[in-house]
Amino acid sequence: MPSTPFATAFAAEDHLTLIGTDIDANDHKHTFLQLLISLDDAPLTITVSGQTLQAKSILINSNVTHKVTLKNRFYWLTLINHTSPVGLCLKHQLMNEKINYVVLDYKKLIPSYKAISSQYTSWQGKRSIC
Repeated sequence: MPSTPFATAFAAEDHLTLIGTDIDANDHKHTFLQLLISLDDAPLTITVSGQTLQAKSILINSNVTHKVTLKNRFYWLTLINHTSPVGLCLKHQLMNEKINYVVLDYKKLIPSYKAISSQYTSWQGKRSIC
């Protein structure tokens, strides 16, 4: 586990993904849907609409107040544009504005996470510093 906080960002037309170790975000809300996944196999503590919960993976609907504080914890965070095809599909699954969040089945995410994690680690090893 690194002792110095880091984050790597990947931007696309419909989303922004951050992989890193530290987040300190007080209560806030935004139009993005937020996917947050623990990458160190331990539950994350998240406050959503005043309710504190622990989960290894969560999808938070847009315009929902939430707070995330992670210190020296590996995470994967994706902010998804709520007007994109993926965002509209996810909002439909969340019954538009009726469901604030859903805790995801972490076990089903593990195969995808391991594949992406190994590619990310491989990419980090090949990256040259200028």
